[in-house]
Amino acid sequence: MLQALLPQVAPLGKQVEVWVIVNGADEVTIKAVETAQELGPIKCIPKPIREDRFANFRSVISTVLSGEFVWLLGDHNLMAAGALQNVVSALEKQSHFDSIYVNFRCASYPDQWPDEAIGGYQGNYKYLGNADCEDRQVYRWEQLVRPESALCTQQYAHIFRRAILETHFSGRVLGEPYSSGETTFVHTFAIAAAMFGRPSYYIGSPSVTIFNGAQSWSSERAKVFLIGFPELLAMYEKLGLSDEQLRGAHEFVARHTREILVEVFRRGQPDQLALIPKYFVREWHRAGTMQAVWSAFVDSQCCWIAVALKNMGHYLESLRDYWFFNCRPARWVRAHLEKR
Repeated sequence: MLQALLPQVAPLGKQVEVWVIVNGADEVTIKAVETAQELGPIKCIPKPIREDRFANFRSVISTVLSGEFVWLLGDHNLMAAGALQNVVSALEKQSHFDSIYVNFRCASYPDQWPDEAIGGYQGNYKYLGNADCEDRQVYRWEQLVRPESALCTQQYAHIFRRAILETHFSGRVLGEPYSSGETTFVHTFAIAAAMFGRPSYYIGSPSVTIFNGAQSWSSERAKVFLIGFPELLAMYEKLGLSDEQLRGAHEFVARHTREILVEVFRRGQPDQLALIPKYFVREWHRAGTMQAVWSAFVDSQCCWIAVALKNMGHYLESLRDYWFFNCRPARWVRAHLEKR
């Protein structure tokens, strides 16, 4: 990641500063940061300020950074060649916007991860984050909230004025990571609160390639979808997201949540299973919630009850097909109706 980024920082002088926050301060990571200093200017916080990355995030924003705009990249986000100069130029021309959204490419980890990425990654990828590759003004920030943008939850897709987070964090106490929508998508909550109804800017040329499978939250997928996303949708609804966008957002979340529920039932881990009743209580009023939980339980085949219900379903389906489609009276009725 630093190979792709730092050579692009060097020519920009004091326009850009790079801070590396090492949440897990192991020797290999520290060595990698030290080696990367040969590629360009870098400042490093080698040990966590607090115990978790959200507290680090808040502390660094308020006490360390000096830049007016902030761009948060993870270690699996590889910048494209020339992307940083493009972003800096856009910030200079569009400085009246408080938030800029950048397009990205999606690759697979580890099979598409490169051996090196000096000066930027231009390698293979699977799909574009957003099909629109034209730079443009967005008249209302919430127009960016689409299923293909994962409802604006990607941290690396947002460049925003540092004051947005300082204002959002002022006097606010955050809970444990992934314990709520805000501690799951802290940047999205902050940006949405500041930008809803206001214009923003979109950089369509893909600026980074992200590698699915290397995300730090992969082990917390159950909390992300059973706690984080429902509260995010509630926040968007409260702010006034259009009915059409809300329908698309709920369909996107429901599709992925059902997959997560199957995983949770199969694993049978008590801490994850305990999330399901809470999810059901929160979302019972939404159409399809009961069906999603029930079908996920049956399809998971996690116990003899689920297996028995699955077998019974196959039997009833076969019985229905026989009586309504395959038996002689059913075939006669169908043929008679087709003649008419």
